[in-house]
Amino acid sequence: MSFMHLLHSPSDIARCVGENAKALRLSRNLSRKTLAEKSGVSESTIKRFETTGVVTLEGIILLATALD
Repeated sequence: MSFMHLLHSPSDIARCVGENAKALRLSRNLSRKTLAEKSGVSESTIKRFETTGVVTLEGIILLATALD
C-alpha cells in the first residue's frame, strides 16, 4: 500500500509528473514545438503541463504516446 498521498498533495504530484515529462522531452532532444507537432497537443498546453502539472487526460495520453 502506498502512502505517497499522505506525503504530497495532488497538485505536488501533478507538478512532479509535469517535471518528469519535461525531463523526458529534453532527454529526447525534442523542443516543445516538435512535441506539439508529434502529439497534437499545443505548445502552450505542453508548457502549462511542464510547469504546473495541469493537463487533460486526453492531453497526457497524447503526450505519453508521442514520448513512447
